[in-house]
Amino acid sequence: MKDIDAKIFLESNNPHELILAILCKYEKKDAPEIIHQILEKLLRITENERELYEYTTDLEILSNLRNLQTVTKKQIDKMPITYDLTKDLRFKEGKIEGKIEGKIEGEVIGEIKKARIVIINMLQLNTLSIKQIASVLEVPLDFVKKVQAELAKNPNLK
Repeated sequence: MKDIDAKIFLESNNPHELILAILCKYEKKDAPEIIHQILEKLLRITENERELYEYTTDLEILSNLRNLQTVTKKQIDKMPITYDLTKDLRFKEGKIEGKIEGKIEGEVIGEIKKARIVIINMLQLNTLSIKQIASVLEVPLDFVKKVQAELAKNPNLK
């Protein structure tokens, strides 16, 4: 691609072809202008903001192959793109994954807190050994020992 003149792709009205100009032959000092031309043309030829967002994202990824991602990102940030990221499918998928991870993490933390309270109560009853407590509650022995050490430091622990 570095042997093909960027002008060939800059003349294209196909967004897929247009963004390939970033990989073509041009002087390093001309890179900001090439990026600007690509972005200006993308603004004119894309049909909607979602499509524009997708092509500018692709351009940014391709520009990284020429170590121009920072320059590209700065120019994209200056563009009048008002793409609502919250409507993007990937954003929605990530949000759902985040909720699921948060729920699982919350459940795990809740289980740990509950086990800790039960361990404290069982230790205070002083009827089972720490090995028996770990076995009954199906928790690691080290966890029971840790709670036991905390309880020894603070007998009013709950």
